[in-house]
Amino acid sequence: MKRIVIISKERKVHSIVEKFAEILSKACNTKLVLASEEEQKGNFSKAEFDLGFVFVDKEMDEKILEEAIKREVIREIQEMRKKFGFKVRERILLTLSSDETTNKIFEKYKDEIKAEVGASEVFIGKLEGKYKGSKSFFDRKVEIAFEKTI
Repeated sequence: MKRIVIISKERKVHSIVEKFAEILSKACNTKLVLASEEEQKGNFSKAEFDLGFVFVDKEMDEKILEEAIKREVIREIQEMRKKFGFKVRERILLTLSSDETTNKIFEKYKDEIKAEVGASEVFIGKLEGKYKGSKSFFDRKVEIAFEKTI
């Protein structure tokens, strides 16, 4: 997502949003979280809360989509590591496979994925490994497999 805008007349809300903008941005997978007093125009989803409204920008450019795919695959790999009982220090040999466009995104962010999930190596386009799973997001199916490295 490009941005989330919290609309409120309460200064307390603005202060909290400003203080926790970076944390909220990471937790919500968005580039920008900000507070405003003015309702937003454009392609937004809108939800009301006791002290105002939350507007979520629904437009996603190519760069934001790539980063969202990268974050989602990292999140899924971390969940799989947990599910299969891996310890944080245990390194993995990771393989990822999807459609051609998504595989190119994985190639582009290979080093970041490798660092985030504790992989000693990442191979794109093939699927090998004892621990397997798949996840669909953004109309794409991603297959994930890995094994412990020695």
